[in-house]
Amino acid sequence: MKKIPLLFVVWSLIAFSCQEEAEPETVFGRYVVQSIVADQAMDISGGGVSAVDLLSQFESMRIWPQSIFVSLYSPQEFNVGYSQVVFTIPFQSEEDPKLGFGNGSFGRRADISADGRMSLDWSLAPDFDQPDQLHQSIRVEGVRLLENAEKELEVVLQQTFFDQGTREWVDARVTYKLQLEKGT
Repeated sequence: MKKIPLLFVVWSLIAFSCQEEAEPETVFGRYVVQSIVADQAMDISGGGVSAVDLLSQFESMRIWPQSIFVSLYSPQEFNVGYSQVVFTIPFQSEEDPKLGFGNGSFGRRADISADGRMSLDWSLAPDFDQPDQLHQSIRVEGVRLLENAEKELEVVLQQTFFDQGTREWVDARVTYKLQLEKGT
Protein backbone atom coordinates (compact mmCIF):
# COMPACT_ATOMS: atom_id res chain seq x y z
CA MET A 1 0.00 0.00 0.00
CA LYS A 2 2.86 2.41 0.68
CA LYS A 3 3.96 2.03 -2.93
CA ILE A 4 0.73 3.53 -4.33
CA PRO A 5 1.37 7.10 -3.05
CA LEU A 6 4.99 6.85 -4.19
CA LEU A 7 3.90 5.69 -7.65
CA PHE A 8 1.39 8.55 -7.79
CA VAL A 9 4.14 11.08 -7.01
CA VAL A 10 6.48 9.59 -9.63
CA TRP A 11 3.67 9.49 -12.22
CA SER A 12 2.77 13.13 -11.45
CA LEU A 13 6.39 14.22 -11.86
CA ILE A 14 6.65 12.42 -15.21
CA ALA A 15 3.37 13.88 -16.46
CA PHE A 16 4.36 17.39 -15.32
CA SER A 17 7.79 17.22 -16.98
CA CYS A 18 6.25 16.09 -20.28
CA GLN A 19 3.97 19.10 -20.51
CA GLU A 20 4.84 21.59 -23.21
CA GLU A 21 6.84 24.54 -21.92
CA ALA A 22 4.96 27.81 -21.97
CA GLU A 23 6.24 30.58 -24.21
CA PRO A 24 8.35 32.89 -22.01
CA GLU A 25 7.19 36.46 -21.49
CA THR A 26 9.20 38.84 -23.60
CA VAL A 27 9.69 42.55 -24.02
CA PHE A 28 11.47 42.12 -27.31
CA GLY A 29 9.79 42.66 -30.67
CA ARG A 30 8.32 45.35 -32.86
CA TYR A 31 6.12 47.99 -31.22
CA VAL A 32 3.64 49.82 -33.46
CA VAL A 33 2.33 53.30 -32.73
CA GLN A 34 -1.02 53.77 -30.96
CA SER A 35 -0.87 57.49 -30.25
CA ILE A 36 1.41 60.48 -30.67
CA VAL A 37 0.62 63.49 -28.48
CA ALA A 38 2.53 66.78 -28.23
CA ASP A 39 2.56 69.05 -25.20
CA GLN A 40 1.30 71.94 -27.35
CA ALA A 41 -1.03 72.29 -30.31
CA MET A 42 0.47 72.91 -33.74
CA ASP A 43 -0.43 72.52 -37.40
CA ILE A 44 2.31 70.38 -38.88
CA SER A 45 0.24 69.02 -41.78
CA GLY A 46 -0.78 72.39 -43.21
CA GLY A 47 -4.45 71.50 -42.84
CA GLY A 48 -5.28 74.74 -41.06
CA VAL A 49 -6.03 73.12 -37.68
CA SER A 50 -3.67 73.17 -34.70
CA ALA A 51 -3.87 70.07 -32.50
CA VAL A 52 -1.87 68.09 -29.97
CA ASP A 53 -2.83 64.81 -31.70
CA LEU A 54 0.09 64.47 -34.10
CA LEU A 55 -0.78 60.96 -35.27
CA SER A 56 -3.90 62.17 -37.09
CA GLN A 57 -1.79 64.87 -38.76
CA PHE A 58 0.83 62.32 -39.83
CA GLU A 59 -1.96 60.15 -41.24
CA SER A 60 -3.32 63.08 -43.27
CA MET A 61 0.20 63.56 -44.66
CA ARG A 62 0.28 59.86 -45.61
CA ILE A 63 2.76 58.93 -42.92
CA TRP A 64 0.88 55.78 -41.92
CA PRO A 65 0.97 54.37 -38.40
CA GLN A 66 2.54 51.17 -39.73
CA SER A 67 5.64 53.13 -40.74
CA ILE A 68 6.15 54.51 -37.21
CA PHE A 69 7.57 51.87 -34.91
CA VAL A 70 10.21 50.93 -32.36
CA SER A 71 11.90 47.53 -32.32
CA LEU A 72 13.55 46.02 -29.25
CA TYR A 73 16.12 43.34 -30.04
CA SER A 74 17.39 40.80 -27.53
CA PRO A 75 21.13 40.38 -26.96
CA GLN A 76 21.00 37.07 -28.85
CA GLU A 77 19.60 38.62 -32.03
CA PHE A 78 22.75 40.59 -32.77
CA ASN A 79 25.09 38.44 -30.68
CA VAL A 80 26.61 41.52 -29.10
CA GLY A 81 25.76 40.89 -25.45
CA TYR A 82 23.29 43.74 -24.95
CA SER A 83 19.80 44.75 -26.03
CA GLN A 84 19.26 47.15 -28.90
CA VAL A 85 16.43 49.50 -29.76
CA VAL A 86 15.78 50.84 -33.26
CA PHE A 87 13.54 53.89 -33.67
CA THR A 88 11.72 54.54 -36.93
CA ILE A 89 9.86 57.78 -36.32
CA PRO A 90 8.89 60.85 -38.34
CA PHE A 91 11.20 63.83 -38.38
CA GLN A 92 11.42 67.09 -40.28
CA SER A 93 14.47 68.56 -41.92
CA GLU A 94 15.38 71.89 -40.37
CA GLU A 95 16.98 73.02 -43.63
CA ASP A 96 13.71 73.14 -45.57
CA PRO A 97 10.33 72.52 -43.92
CA LYS A 98 8.73 72.09 -47.36
CA LEU A 99 10.56 68.78 -47.74
CA GLY A 100 8.03 67.30 -45.36
CA PHE A 101 8.58 64.24 -43.24
CA GLY A 102 10.58 61.11 -43.66
CA ASN A 103 11.27 58.06 -41.56
CA GLY A 104 14.71 57.42 -40.17
CA SER A 105 16.03 54.45 -38.25
CA PHE A 106 18.31 55.11 -35.33
CA GLY A 107 19.92 52.20 -33.49
CA ARG A 108 20.86 52.38 -29.83
CA ARG A 109 22.18 50.17 -27.11
CA ALA A 110 19.33 49.74 -24.64
CA ASP A 111 19.84 48.64 -21.05
CA ILE A 112 16.48 47.59 -19.60
CA SER A 113 16.09 47.87 -15.81
CA ALA A 114 13.77 45.80 -13.63
CA ASP A 115 11.15 48.60 -13.54
CA GLY A 116 10.93 48.69 -17.36
CA ARG A 117 12.94 51.88 -17.85
CA MET A 118 15.57 51.90 -20.53
CA SER A 119 18.79 53.80 -20.65
CA LEU A 120 20.34 54.49 -24.04
CA ASP A 121 24.08 54.73 -24.03
CA TRP A 122 25.30 53.86 -27.49
CA SER A 123 24.58 55.16 -30.98
CA LEU A 124 25.07 54.02 -34.54
CA ALA A 125 25.09 57.68 -35.53
CA PRO A 126 28.64 58.88 -34.80
CA ASP A 127 27.87 62.51 -35.67
CA PHE A 128 25.78 62.96 -32.51
CA ASP A 129 27.96 63.06 -29.43
CA GLN A 130 25.01 63.20 -27.02
CA PRO A 131 23.86 59.71 -25.98
CA ASP A 132 20.21 60.82 -25.94
CA GLN A 133 20.31 62.48 -29.38
CA LEU A 134 18.58 60.63 -32.25
CA HIS A 135 18.71 63.34 -34.88
CA GLN A 136 19.61 67.02 -35.03
CA SER A 137 16.01 67.82 -34.05
CA ILE A 138 15.19 64.83 -31.81
CA ARG A 139 16.31 64.11 -28.24
CA VAL A 140 15.14 61.18 -26.10
CA GLU A 141 13.74 62.10 -22.69
CA GLY A 142 12.68 58.61 -21.72
CA VAL A 143 11.80 55.12 -22.89
CA ARG A 144 9.94 52.69 -20.67
CA LEU A 145 7.80 49.60 -20.80
CA LEU A 146 4.40 50.25 -19.26
CA GLU A 147 3.26 47.83 -16.60
CA ASN A 148 0.12 46.46 -18.20
CA ALA A 149 -1.12 43.39 -20.01
CA GLU A 150 -1.04 45.15 -23.39
CA LYS A 151 2.78 45.20 -23.59
CA GLU A 152 3.05 48.89 -24.29
CA LEU A 153 6.09 51.06 -24.70
CA GLU A 154 6.19 54.77 -23.96
CA VAL A 155 8.77 56.94 -25.73
CA VAL A 156 9.04 60.60 -24.76
CA LEU A 157 11.00 62.80 -27.17
CA GLN A 158 11.88 66.45 -27.50
CA GLN A 159 11.25 67.15 -31.16
CA THR A 160 11.35 70.19 -33.40
CA PHE A 161 8.48 70.63 -35.88
CA PHE A 162 7.58 73.34 -38.33
CA ASP A 163 4.14 74.77 -37.49
CA GLN A 164 2.50 75.54 -40.83
CA GLY A 165 -0.03 77.87 -39.16
CA THR A 166 2.48 80.17 -37.46
CA ARG A 167 5.28 79.51 -39.99
CA GLU A 168 7.70 78.95 -37.10
CA TRP A 169 9.76 76.07 -35.72
CA VAL A 170 8.36 74.68 -32.47
CA ASP A 171 10.20 72.67 -29.83
CA ALA A 172 7.72 70.19 -28.37
CA ARG A 173 7.67 67.36 -25.89
CA VAL A 174 6.08 64.44 -27.75
CA THR A 175 4.82 61.21 -26.17
CA TYR A 176 4.60 58.11 -28.36
CA LYS A 177 2.60 55.15 -27.06
CA LEU A 178 3.37 51.93 -28.89
CA GLN A 179 2.05 48.39 -28.51
CA LEU A 180 3.86 45.11 -29.06
CA GLU A 181 2.86 43.82 -32.48
CA LYS A 182 1.01 40.52 -32.42
CA GLY A 183 3.15 37.58 -33.39
CA THR A 184 6.49 39.10 -32.38
